[in-house]
Parts: sequence; C-alpha cells; structure tokens
Amino acid sequence: EKPAAPIEKGLPGPGLLAQVAVSKYGDHLPLNRMESIFQRHGVELSRKTMCDWMAACAELVSPVWERMKEVVLTSKAVQTDDTPVPVLDRERIRTRTRPDLDLCGRSQPSLHRLRLHGQS
Repeated sequence: EKPAAPIEKGLPGPGLLAQVAVSKYGDHLPLNRMESIFQRHGVELSRKTMCDWMAACAELVSPVWERMKEVVLTSKAVQTDDTPVPVLDRERIRTRTRPDLDLCGRSQPSLHRLRLHGQS
C-alpha cells in the first residue's frame, strides 16, 4: 500500500517538498530562482505552486512549531540574535532588513531553536 501523501490530493512527495523547503528556508533561495532552476532541468514548476506547497507544509508542522515556541518561551533563559538579514525589496532597487528574531531557549535535555518572524 502506498503511504499517504504529505499534502492531501497533492502531487509532490516528501523528497520534493523537503528539497523546496530546504532550498527556500535553509539556503535562502527565492522561489523565482528555484523556478528557473527547475525549468533548466525541463521541469515546469511555478513559484505559485511551490508557495502553496510551503503553506501546506507550514500547516503540517504547526503542532511542532507551537510546542517549540512553548518550550522556548517558558525557558529560564532566552538568547536572541538580532543580526539583520538582508532581503530583496521589490519596491526598491536595494535590499532591506527583515524584522526576524531568532530565539534560543534551553530546556532539559536539549536546546530548541526557532525563528519568530516579526512577532514579539
């Protein structure tokens, strides 16, 4: 029996979803660049489709995100890194700084790490 698809009624398997997610969030590769890379390899995959996939993946991992957030925010100590992250601003020619906030909290026995985007 075939395992359930990560996205209900979706075509991508877990490997392709992982590739797009790691490229986007781990390697900071924009979806428009990934779209061009896929096209060079003969694969028609729009950035809209990949964006929809990432939204669906966010829903899938939301329980993990909520638990990590709870662990960090209830930790005795929280470390922040306010290093700015430059990103393209479509309305200007230059890059701008994204209001991200990395939080690390120590909870026994491991260190949990999460990123809060523009949240306080």
